[in-house]
Amino acid sequence: MSIKILHFAELPSTNDYAIELVGKNYSSQKIDDMAILADIQTSGRGRLNKRVWISRLGNFHCSYIINIGKLGLRAETSPMITDISVVALRDFLASITGDGDRINTKFPNDILVTHPAEAIMFPNGRKVAGILVEIFYPYAVIGIGLNLQNSPVKTAANILDEFKILVNPLELVDNLYKFLIDGIARGF
Repeated sequence: MSIKILHFAELPSTNDYAIELVGKNYSSQKIDDMAILADIQTSGRGRLNKRVWISRLGNFHCSYIINIGKLGLRAETSPMITDISVVALRDFLASITGDGDRINTKFPNDILVTHPAEAIMFPNGRKVAGILVEIFYPYAVIGIGLNLQNSPVKTAANILDEFKILVNPLELVDNLYKFLIDGIARGF
């Protein structure tokens, strides 16, 4: 199972770009599942739109457009997509790091990584990823920011420092899509 990928060197926001695509095609509902990946985001945003997220080169900034109606999810159950997505992302990260015991969810939309040496300062872990879900039924736009190679602030973590794994963002797109689709289909 693979997904169409639109890859950009830079975008203001992958979610905004995805929402624009959904809006242009909403009435005809002729948009297939796809991923919008940007090497850098200049105006990435979080769940509450309170601040612009720092989106550095080497990290994962991707928004998935998924037709959740085709997967059997009804409009009234679509608010579950954030919970499903954060669990799917946690499971995905456990699979690529091989250390799921250190990866935790902070509902509604964050993934944290624990480190034994930081148990006092960061007892719940440091943020490594966040999710922003926006529903335009039958579509869900699932934006994921994942710190792969660097952390935007000291209170955040990244996969390279924590697990000594260097990951190319483009290589993650299809596999993460599979985890999202499986999670939505199962409904956790």
